[in-house]
Amino acid sequence: MVAREGGLVAAGKVLRLSHPTLSTQIHTLEAQLGEQLFVRTGRRLVLTDTGRVVFRHAEEIFSLGREMVQAVHGRSTGAPARLDVGIANSVPKLVVRRLLQPAFDLGLPVHVACHEAAYDKLLADLALHVLESSSPTRRYHPAAASAPTTTCSRSRRSASLAPRS
Repeated sequence: MVAREGGLVAAGKVLRLSHPTLSTQIHTLEAQLGEQLFVRTGRRLVLTDTGRVVFRHAEEIFSLGREMVQAVHGRSTGAPARLDVGIANSVPKLVVRRLLQPAFDLGLPVHVACHEAAYDKLLADLALHVLESSSPTRRYHPAAASAPTTTCSRSRRSASLAPRS
């Protein structure tokens, strides 16, 4: 919550905990991991590289916990399947679109996250289990649209993979 809210006081209000309590919990986790998770930038707390990795794992853990509870109660999670794709800068978007088509043809909701970077960077990120989670993405559901659209990022600019008419 601190990562989302950008500070202890704001996170404390959402969680109904005092900021000293949150601070102690963060310091305990940092001590256990032997890594700093946040750096102060002005009045905000910003995740370090290690903090982003920990945050992504925590998100997955909480998501799995929610799915477990729903499964125990006999309800479908309804969450779209997630597909993270690393795309080398040199690969044409039309080729990527054609390669991803089978994911769109599954007949199930699919959340495709495309991460575009240099080939060496993609390999390094893959080895470290790190992909930019901040890449702009769009969800696709076959019943909701006739032409699936997935957006891939190149820094702040985006290129659509939707077929041209």
